[in-house]
Amino acid sequence: MAKVFFLNPLSAHVGLSSVCLGMLRALDSAGLRVGFFKPVAQAGDERPDGDRSLYFARQHLGLQVGDAIPFREAFRKASSNQLDLLMEDILDLYSSVNQDVDALIVEGLPDTGSDDWVSELNVQVARNLNADVILVAAPGGSSPVALNQKLNFACQAFSSPDNPDVVGCILNRIGAPLSDGFPITEHGNPEGSSPPDCQSYEQGCPLISSEALHLVGAIEWDPGMVAPRVSDVSRMLEATVLNAGESDERRVLRTTVCARTLPNMLETLRSGTLIVTPGDREDILIAACMASLIGVPLAGVLLTGNLTPDPRTLKLCMPAMDTGLPILQTGLDTYHTANRLSRMDQEVPCEDHDRIESVISAIASKLDMQWLQARVQVSRPPRLSPAAFRYQLTQRSRAADKLIVLPEGSEPRTVRAAIICHERNIARCLLLAERSEVETVAEAQGLTLPDSLQVISP
Repeated sequence: MAKVFFLNPLSAHVGLSSVCLGMLRALDSAGLRVGFFKPVAQAGDERPDGDRSLYFARQHLGLQVGDAIPFREAFRKASSNQLDLLMEDILDLYSSVNQDVDALIVEGLPDTGSDDWVSELNVQVARNLNADVILVAAPGGSSPVALNQKLNFACQAFSSPDNPDVVGCILNRIGAPLSDGFPITEHGNPEGSSPPDCQSYEQGCPLISSEALHLVGAIEWDPGMVAPRVSDVSRMLEATVLNAGESDERRVLRTTVCARTLPNMLETLRSGTLIVTPGDREDILIAACMASLIGVPLAGVLLTGNLTPDPRTLKLCMPAMDTGLPILQTGLDTYHTANRLSRMDQEVPCEDHDRIESVISAIASKLDMQWLQARVQVSRPPRLSPAAFRYQLTQRSRAADKLIVLPEGSEPRTVRAAIICHERNIARCLLLAERSEVETVAEAQGLTLPDSLQVISP
């Protein structure tokens, strides 16, 4: 009989689907047989190719997962006081789920605040499936005391002796910016204040510090996990592409609105920055191209106001375009462009396999696997999936503690790989190059060269 974990979101926009997928990956990497069940699709996510989390579970994790009940159908029955009938439909779906697994992850339905029936449905599903409930929260700017109140309120819904226990919680997006979308700044203005960190919640939230709720995972905010590709921005704005470049590879970590004079905006030319500027500011376009030519991987340049640079200027910029610098043009003015960007959907597009892999892996690495395995209490021998093989291979590499000597130590891909290998403690790396040169290459890619990473002049 499968151990059922019901992941219940405290609110919308907590990254619930990503957390479910990350938990599936973590359990699978430990050699457990896993399954996934989503009773009702999220509102607004009824796409031709199915619900987003179901799509990723099938296509990216290779699980055999059935369809979810469309949200509109669930809403119609709930609005007609037919919640019991809806629950029967859910149990009918559940009966077709593969029970020959060690752990089954069930994704709850986010409560947007306008649908009173959603919270009751989540409780009923967890109760009928005899599930362990894990709360998923994104603290935002909430203080530890405020978060504790929200967790306590959610626990009360499951407080009846006949209801399943709330056994733990997962805090996602800790330290995220208080505004939606990725950071939009005008040079010279701060991107936002800093919310409480992970340690503040662990120590200042009584339910967590007392172990009344076990902290199953604490995932800190990483801009790279929500960074869209330049091509995603282009589609959202329906922009004209003056130079596609590496639009499908480069990601927007931040957006800077440049309207000041050239000397006052130079420090905004950083790795992962999308430069938004009126189309007649050819000086800023040329400065961005010069930055690209010296190795700064800007996300791209977005020209506003339907203003096209002079053909002679574009010809001058051709060498920078050849490095992969994307250049887009939109008919919107700068204000409305920045407004659209600040409200851009942060969900991972289905075709963005690199990003969803990064998100799943990052979340999986932050979960308390020892605690989860104890809850599952597996009696059958574990299997070795491809993910489990990679995990065990990494563990063996760490145990071997080998030294890897890397020639051409200033080559960008070598530098990036060495830093990742060093940070994940997979092996000890030694780069053959001048340290100052390696530091310059790392900085151009938005990376920090660790002091403990060995670099020797050849």
